[in-house]
Amino acid sequence: MRRPDPTRQQVVRRIIERVRAAIEQEPLLRRLSGQHELASLLNAPLRLVREALDQLVADGILTVTRNGYHVTHRPDQDIPIQGVVLVNDTVSPSLFNGSINLGVDRACRWRRWTCQVRYVEPANVEERLEELAEEMPGRHVGWALALNVGNPLLRRWASVGRRVVLVDRTQPDCPVPVVALDHVGAARMAMEHLRTLGHRHVGLVVKAPESDIQTCLAEAAQPGRNGSAPTPILPEWTTRLPAIWRRQEDIELVRQWVRRFRSADPLHRPTAVVVRNVSIATHFLDLCEVCGVRVPHELSVLVWGSQFAGEPGHPFTLASSGAAAGLGIRAAEVIESEELSAKPGTTFLQPELLNPGATATALG
Repeated sequence: MRRPDPTRQQVVRRIIERVRAAIEQEPLLRRLSGQHELASLLNAPLRLVREALDQLVADGILTVTRNGYHVTHRPDQDIPIQGVVLVNDTVSPSLFNGSINLGVDRACRWRRWTCQVRYVEPANVEERLEELAEEMPGRHVGWALALNVGNPLLRRWASVGRRVVLVDRTQPDCPVPVVALDHVGAARMAMEHLRTLGHRHVGLVVKAPESDIQTCLAEAAQPGRNGSAPTPILPEWTTRLPAIWRRQEDIELVRQWVRRFRSADPLHRPTAVVVRNVSIATHFLDLCEVCGVRVPHELSVLVWGSQFAGEPGHPFTLASSGAAAGLGIRAAEVIESEELSAKPGTTFLQPELLNPGATATALG
């Protein structure tokens, strides 16, 4: 009797197992063969090889670059890890908590580290972080959402050999490595994309640090790479939401912007808007639909922000500076690196443009 063909999930799982085995058996393996060559070697469909490789990337086992898939770490490494990932965020801690925790958890599972999470209040940040450090045995990584972490504390930790990585907040003369989203690059990408679509009058709805806002405004004032005219952000169509999350107040401010756009003379309103915050963008699109603003026919909407784990697929055009879960994975790689103290610079996740044409189209 002829045996039934294995299911797609079984094939993908077997590919993953064979790639893992190859990594464990070849200590010097750093880069995998190309997708087509792997499909031939494994005698598997190309689409299933790609699915398996994507899963290995999501699990933090591989990283993908323009040059292919690279091995990030190995399960047989026996390094007595003691590290702390510090997330210094004051805007949306609960969202960052879940996203970065997912990335750290994936990375720790593969490395067989124990992961411990703390939320650290600003008032007793030093005391709580010291407690976290004392609780960590070997092969243990903790991470804390720590507000207002200053250089003196970081410098003291680095001086005693503690492996510390600061996530998502760059600060001058930081004595420890930093892993951050490239918000500057994402802002540039957003404005450049709107220029190429022909938009010359843009609004801004933003909840972000003042430095990010100034970056977006400065980028809008610059001519395009091909010498095209600047795409200025109209001051009268700029709404800055409070840094502290207040759901009803924020939604009401967004609603006022959309209603004002609906009633304004088409000759005196923007043709596009940049929304800086993925969650705010979701409310913005909902309110446009409720108020009868047709996106993208009347108003192009381009979101400048980051992708967060656990959120549904984004229906909008997004200039993203990377997935927040990737911050956790990258931070774990830095903690594992032997060059941690020698190179305390900043690693940026590169931006990319997602869903072009979904909510931002050429000016008709």
